[in-house]
Amino acid sequence: MAGRDSVPGLSSLQKTALLLGVPAAATVCYILYRRYRESREAPVTLVADEGLEVGLRVPRTALKALIGRRGATINQLRRETGAQIAVEEEEEEEEEAAAGGRSLVQISGSPGQVCRARAAVLRIVAESAPVAEQLCVPQRAVGRIIGRGGETVRGICRSSGARVDCGHEPDAGLAPVRVIRLLGTRREVEAAKKLIMEKLAEDKALRRELAQAAAARCPRKQPLGSRREPPPEPPPGAPGSAGGWRECWDNDWAPEAAAGSSAGMETGQTEAADEGEERRDGSEEHRDGREEHRDAGEEHRDGSEQHRDGSEEHRDGSDEHRDGREEHRDGSEEH
Repeated sequence: MAGRDSVPGLSSLQKTALLLGVPAAATVCYILYRRYRESREAPVTLVADEGLEVGLRVPRTALKALIGRRGATINQLRRETGAQIAVEEEEEEEEEAAAGGRSLVQISGSPGQVCRARAAVLRIVAESAPVAEQLCVPQRAVGRIIGRGGETVRGICRSSGARVDCGHEPDAGLAPVRVIRLLGTRREVEAAKKLIMEKLAEDKALRRELAQAAAARCPRKQPLGSRREPPPEPPPGAPGSAGGWRECWDNDWAPEAAAGSSAGMETGQTEAADEGEERRDGSEEHRDGREEHRDAGEEHRDGSEQHRDGSEEHRDGSDEHRDGREEHRDGSEEH
């Protein structure tokens, strides 16, 4: 009676299920606990150090990026992964060689080293895919990019590793811009583009400095007065001309000729004095014209200031008119 009353309110079927379920649940919990304990206490299993060798076929166009300059890239991979990496050339058919061909890369070492080296090689091959881009630059800056005898553009190619083609079309010099073609890996193209943009910035800065120097340069002063003309040459046979004294020496001297010569000299002196006075008058007229031009500039400046004052007064009147309209609207609403 005590056993029956210990679980009151349950049917016989429920009591049977309870009696069977409790041991089963306890068994499952024990099994899970044993597995958890074994996983915690089990020793770490190390990968065997047995040698492993893997071969990869990569495009020959990727060998340059894989090996690097003087083997710098492949030596770095060997140090980082600990694996032995060797590149072997294979004999291929003419069709495959014309298409670029592939080379065999042998990777040897422990399984962990081989996996790391293989992943690094595949990443470099993916990054070394050829990329072609075009860059438009102003025509006036092409000379700075190319340099004297192509020295600058060759330096860009050596530094970046990309191929830079500035174009040699006959009509390329007539266009306002020049198209520069860049060919190489993504990293090489970006490096070449950066160097070209630096050259463009240098050209722009130089042209800005030249423009500022030209603007700051004082204009050359014009000479005052009219242009000086050379004195007229004496007629042939006159005393002042070549051979004139000889002719006078050979001919007989006559007082009338001497008087005529003196009169001619006085006339020439008078004409020279008149020309000097005209030149002086022209200088004074030029000076007066410059002063009138300066006065006109000052009048124009005064007129500009008056126009500015009138614009401000007009703006103030517009504001007052707007305020009056708002007051009228307020009065209308109150009415």
